[in-house]
Amino acid sequence: MIYTDGSKGLNLKGIKATSAALVAYYKGREVFSEKTNLGPFLEIADTESYAASRAIELAYKRLKTSPITVKEVYLYIDSQAAIQRLKNNAYALTL
Repeated sequence: MIYTDGSKGLNLKGIKATSAALVAYYKGREVFSEKTNLGPFLEIADTESYAASRAIELAYKRLKTSPITVKEVYLYIDSQAAIQRLKNNAYALTL
């Protein structure tokens, strides 16, 4: 299971900021997580899409080299925009 989220708001200094995060679990144990500052200029749909895309990338890399066979990976995304972008293969972000 991988949970993703993106956010947009103000940082502790009151400056616009966006970020993305993800966390992956296998059999109830955290196997990897990541938090990324994406700068001040993205929209929330971009941060959500980045988190989802990055989760897929990291899961693929981990599973490719893992001695454990995993048949399914569940990705939990709370953004319809991100889901549609992934579904339509229409998401690309270069940082």
